[in-house]
Amino acid sequence: MTPFVGCIGDATLNGVIINFANTTERPHALLGKCKLGDSSSAPSLFGPEPNIPPPPLLPTESPDDIVEVSTQISIVEVDIDKITDEEEPPLEGRGHHQEDDITTTETTASTQRTTPYHVGQCRLPYYPATDPAMENAWRFGTAINSRLEYRSLNGRYKDDYDFQIDVKTMADDGIIFYTSDLSNQNLIAVYIKDGKVHYKFDCGSGPALLTSEKKINDNEWHIVIFKRQQNYGQLIVDEDEAVTGYSQGTTETMNVSPPFYVGGVLRDMSNKVLNMIGMNHTFNGCLGNFMVNGQPVGEPANKVGVISCSNRVEPGLFFYPGNGSNLFRAVDRFTVGKTIDIQMDIKPRSTSGHLLSVHGKRDYLVLEIINGTVKFLVKTAKGSIETSFEPTNPNSLCDGNWHNIRAVKQKNAVLLSVDHKAAMPGIGGKNVVGVMSRHPIFIGGHPSLGAKLRGSTSQAQYVGCISNIHINMRPIHLGPERANGQVIVGVCPTI
Repeated sequence: MTPFVGCIGDATLNGVIINFANTTERPHALLGKCKLGDSSSAPSLFGPEPNIPPPPLLPTESPDDIVEVSTQISIVEVDIDKITDEEEPPLEGRGHHQEDDITTTETTASTQRTTPYHVGQCRLPYYPATDPAMENAWRFGTAINSRLEYRSLNGRYKDDYDFQIDVKTMADDGIIFYTSDLSNQNLIAVYIKDGKVHYKFDCGSGPALLTSEKKINDNEWHIVIFKRQQNYGQLIVDEDEAVTGYSQGTTETMNVSPPFYVGGVLRDMSNKVLNMIGMNHTFNGCLGNFMVNGQPVGEPANKVGVISCSNRVEPGLFFYPGNGSNLFRAVDRFTVGKTIDIQMDIKPRSTSGHLLSVHGKRDYLVLEIINGTVKFLVKTAKGSIETSFEPTNPNSLCDGNWHNIRAVKQKNAVLLSVDHKAAMPGIGGKNVVGVMSRHPIFIGGHPSLGAKLRGSTSQAQYVGCISNIHINMRPIHLGPERANGQVIVGVCPTI
């Protein structure tokens, strides 16, 4: 049988979207994007397609879209896996699929454009620029289970070794390096716990645990050296005096098995790692200049959920260009009633995009940017209410600065402000009814964007940074486990 050659996307089976990132066997298959033309160019999930045409301006929205009424919010955190079809009817869009099939994908770092491309007169490039000042360093913790995997280390390690790595973090806990054998008797682990570097090794007859007294979670670069000669180990942080110790027993040869993990481990290993070293947190920060026995380790066999390290970043969620599948699932189930207060700060890189939405079986709430105009729409069984903020310059929001957005629903009125300047309120009828919804709240994108998502005029992926998200005065936690697709959690590039 001749194998298929080409590109496959948006595949569904029995109405359920297939997440290719969850597959365990994919020989000769490339995830993230399809090649165009030159077969020598390697694919990258965050990387742009070459020669992408500028996104077209959206049509002017029609004035007769909307007319009347209501909403209220109560946020209830619910385990995604426990939401059933009966509790949560399918959304309209690309087929009817269950919301609990929106899973976090493991994303890989990419090569950026050499020539920045700008949408209209937006100040920041559509795709972030590369920071040339930072080489051989990767940022971890921006995606779930982010890590580097090495199949070999290009150097000896059975009888002795000398590892060195540069570390920069503000986190209290995180894995720096981890490897073991199949029986978990042989172990090399370096990690941060309570801000201090811990080095644990075991040749099979009992462990040694060396701990530096110096805290290094100060967002500054530190050099961590961990050595072993037979059953004698040393841990050196910067130029401090070495912490030394012997592993237990008489065994002096290390028999660990690849892969060697840097920054984190496979999700399936989390419980095992927790039992071995008392923590299993993915490293949050930057690691670089990884060396063994005085030589660079070289390129890892696999990069998962890491991006190039840069000092030119700021806190937030960063959404790459896409078809709407780059999204952040802020709340598992969103019950909307008569009162809503949504606040966020945005720094977009295009003039149109999906900011936030929640959809019920018939009712919905949508907050979006359309050709530089911010629109807030609420639809219930009694009708719709909307309001819009139209700046004097359509590129005002993508000027490279932060802008505050606040959208409020109070009884039969919707209120909207941009940078604390109010738009004309939208007023509905007096027969107020709540928005019937038990669906998730999506930020930045939506699974049905681009396929006639109800209430959306832009049908566009948000591109840029979002931070300080509050729903009813409650901050939304920005955890990588809630991101889907090409989304950086925790930091946004500023270039």
